[in-house]
Amino acid sequence: MPPFDEGFARRLGAFHDELLPWLKGRTPLVRESPVGSEFSPEPDSPRGYSAGDDVRAIDWTLYARLDRLYLRTLTREEEIPLLLLLDTSASMAAPDPRKLERAAEIAAAIGDLALALGHAVYLAPWGDGLDALHGPYRGEPGLDGFLEQLGRIEAGGGSSLRASLRALATAKEVRGASAVLISDFLFPLDAADEILHFGRGPLPPRVLQLLTREEAEPSLQGNLILIDPEGEAELTLTGSYRLTRRFRELMRDHLEATESIFLRAGARFVRERAERPFEPIARALLA
Repeated sequence: MPPFDEGFARRLGAFHDELLPWLKGRTPLVRESPVGSEFSPEPDSPRGYSAGDDVRAIDWTLYARLDRLYLRTLTREEEIPLLLLLDTSASMAAPDPRKLERAAEIAAAIGDLALALGHAVYLAPWGDGLDALHGPYRGEPGLDGFLEQLGRIEAGGGSSLRASLRALATAKEVRGASAVLISDFLFPLDAADEILHFGRGPLPPRVLQLLTREEAEPSLQGNLILIDPEGEAELTLTGSYRLTRRFRELMRDHLEATESIFLRAGARFVRERAERPFEPIARALLA
């Protein structure tokens, strides 16, 4: 896809100025995680002492005030990075190249806000598998590099969400990240186990299914031509209302099944049209 132009930069800046004040204070920069060696000096939620607990964890300051035994919490603060998973398979440029362009614009808008809020940002283009893991990008200096990498993305090849999620499961730097997954999901979702594992992080992932109007609601008039841009197969349903209606039913079933799989994994799922501007779609993901 072409690099982002000045018109997009102005829109991105306006979106940034609109959303950033609203997100400040609502988006945690760190999370508390269990550790095995150090106690936090001021426990947020001390637990009552029980027989067999480590006496070294007793909070004697609370005991002096309350005359009851409590254990100090055992936590540390860890950064919450943002992981942007962007489908770059051939179907993201068909039947309309705006699908991939819109996906990249949405990723740019969300990544820009995350950088301004102090999060590290990783970009993970994927297709047949994980293409690469770019980042971390940090702060305002990291924005140019992040946008430059997004501008290099091109669509091509097949799509395997299973292989991509399995590769990410071994990437230690993005474990526990807040994830945003963008795709058209016009392929059999044979990655139910990986998706469930993907949804078990400390924060629920956000999933965007981006479709063109023709994909979401194919016309029932005239011939219906089905093209697989990844497998290069083509099928024409000639002048058959019954066949095209059946195709719409199958597409509806696939969309419902896709949404159900991600909802069961605890994800926030949004389905949008690629013809819409990036701003309302990004707002829906951030809601």
